Amino acid sequence: MGVEVVEVLFKKKPAMSLIFLKDKKQEWYASKLAKRVDCTYPHMVNVLKRFEKSGFVNFNQDGRKKLIVLTEKGHEIAGLLQRISGKMN
Repeated sequence: MGVEVVEVLFKKKPAMSLIFLKDKKQEWYASKLAKRVDCTYPHMVNVLKRFEKSGFVNFNQDGRKKLIVLTEKGHEIAGLLQRISGKMN
């Protein structure tokens, strides 16, 4: 894992984004995720591009929606981040 990815993962909003993406009951797309973590849409798109490049997420087109789904690797990283954040509370 490159240094760039580590810098992104250990920032609050990108880390929370991965954790929220674990909720498979939701259909996640960039604008919805941006609202959920309270950041701008352009910032979320940049974070998601980094996540895709690192193999954490894939995008699935559903009509006009571009849905975001965690890969196996992304699910594992999200779980680790969730456990770390739980230990810090």
